[in-house]
Amino acid sequence: MRWIALATLLLAGCPNSDRGTPETDPLTLDLLAELRAVTESMCACSNPTCARQVDDRLAHWNANADRSNLRGQLDGISESKRLERRLAKCRSEALARPEPE
Repeated sequence: MRWIALATLLLAGCPNSDRGTPETDPLTLDLLAELRAVTESMCACSNPTCARQVDDRLAHWNANADRSNLRGQLDGISESKRLERRLAKCRSEALARPEPE
């Protein structure tokens, strides 16, 4: 009987977790909201100085994702992948611009 419960959890995509699926897990959703905020902040940057300041928030976000073991759950959410691609593009564009005078 126990293996049926484990198989059900594995098929649901959340092994050893009672928090729910990635799309309903409050911790994952909070982390996704923070990624959205970091992405919007980075994409609003118009110069490298601003981009480096937002990098501090991004480092904090990455530390939280890794510490909470939520990175794998975020990978299963298409919005997360879209935001990470947009973030990388905005970051490279902001860092390529000249420093303000």
